[in-house]
Amino acid sequence: FSMFGANSTSNLYENMVEVCISSAMPQIRNLGSDQLNELLYSDEKLDAIISALPQVRSLPSEKETDLAQNKSLAEWNLSQQPRLEQLKKQMKEKYEKVNELAQGLTSSQSQFAQISSGRSLEVTSNLMQVAMREMDEEADELATQFKDKEIDYIAFSRPFLAKKNLAHKRKVKADRLTEMLHREDQPNRLEAYTRPISMPSGVPNAAPYPDVSRHSFW
Repeated sequence: FSMFGANSTSNLYENMVEVCISSAMPQIRNLGSDQLNELLYSDEKLDAIISALPQVRSLPSEKETDLAQNKSLAEWNLSQQPRLEQLKKQMKEKYEKVNELAQGLTSSQSQFAQISSGRSLEVTSNLMQVAMREMDEEADELATQFKDKEIDYIAFSRPFLAKKNLAHKRKVKADRLTEMLHREDQPNRLEAYTRPISMPSGVPNAAPYPDVSRHSFW
């Protein structure tokens, strides 16, 4: 309940108590001293007077109230059943749509990975060659500075050797990647060159084409 509902219930209860007291007072005033003393020390007689009040008898019993609330709740649940079924249907459709999109995304990622894997070696090889040339250029720049006496031997020797060593390592890696690229590309080239070529039909005494599979192009 909200605060407003709680206050309304409290006010209703207080009003009901005041009405019950007002209704019971005429009956209590007519009692004698002995009856009043007995009423004071007997909860049963006090309960009997309260239960006999018309306002109390008109109130529904606790069991009836619970039954009414349960019935109302059941009716409300039943009324919401079509909406619940509709929401379940919509949720199922959205789940299927999301699942379909997820499968499409997985397929696209797989295709992209296949395409990227074919390019990865070539890209890496190119980058490695660029990095090798950059390191060689930096080493040559140090050599020029040392030759022109812009730097001394100590400032020249160690950085120069380190850059040359790194450039050599990058060259070795670049050469290996290039070799791997050639190995991957070689079967495709062989297939293209060794595909049999048929002669046109009806050409008399046509000289046969040489068998290119017997020749080595590498």
